[in-house]
Amino acid sequence: METTNHPSKRIMCHEIDSSTLNLNKHIQCCDPGGGQVVHVMSQFMRGCTYTLDGFHLGLVKWVISKCQPFAVVEDEELQDLFWMLHAKVDIPSWITLAKDTLMSSS
Repeated sequence: METTNHPSKRIMCHEIDSSTLNLNKHIQCCDPGGGQVVHVMSQFMRGCTYTLDGFHLGLVKWVISKCQPFAVVEDEELQDLFWMLHAKVDIPSWITLAKDTLMSSS
């Protein structure tokens, strides 16, 4: 099987080859340049980047920019999604979120 994702490079692999050797070869010879895609993939490859402060700040930004009520953070389905992404996530109450909003705007 032949793959040609990079216009100037070709990497060959056998259909039943499940090793990551070809992936490593591709990474070494591919020049991704820069941009948003590279930044997102770099963050993904580092693994979990969850921090309590970062999560709270992200929630504050999201609630404000999307005109959501503070109480949206207490929605069970939304909380289930947060826990699915990070089992030890600390979801603030709507009151804490409102206080964080006030502190971030002052």
